[in-house]
Amino acid sequence: MNIDTNLHFNIFINSLFIGACMGVFYDFLRSLRISFKHNNILVSIEDIVYFTIYGYVVFTFFLSINAGAVILFPFIGFFLGEIIYFLICSKTIIFIITKTIDIIIKLICIVAKPIIFLVKKILQFFYKYLLQPIYRILYNVKVNSGIKLKNFYIKIINRHTKKKKSKRKKKRDKKFEKKLQN
Repeated sequence: MNIDTNLHFNIFINSLFIGACMGVFYDFLRSLRISFKHNNILVSIEDIVYFTIYGYVVFTFFLSINAGAVILFPFIGFFLGEIIYFLICSKTIIFIITKTIDIIIKLICIVAKPIIFLVKKILQFFYKYLLQPIYRILYNVKVNSGIKLKNFYIKIINRHTKKKKSKRKKKRDKKFEKKLQN
């Protein structure tokens, strides 16, 4: 082989390899779509990102081999590299990547459960020992005094207590409202 043929052969082999690598990258996106539900907008965004990266890789490849001059046979190499990759090992790679993503998700859930439990307990403590006494005080002030801002306190209490009032409590509140109005 002369130098020119050897160079073209290396360019073709490299373009086959780049096509196969871009096939692996697309399979990664496909396995993300399998693992997580995607709507059409997100799929379109992923495809745009894929083709943008693909265009960047092709552009830098041409810049590196021939100072940016576009030759036809590397495009054939990219296409053949992806076709060969998809025919030979795409299904196994998707299976491996999908199982890896599932394992990572399970590990994250295992690690996150104690953290979520701890945060929940801290928030329950905060509500029980800090906010609840304040709401009780505000409720007692509303019921036992004639402060003009009573509607403000009632709104605060009603917002944070989602229980329905019993008939007896409603009657009691009406009595106190009548006393406050007099």
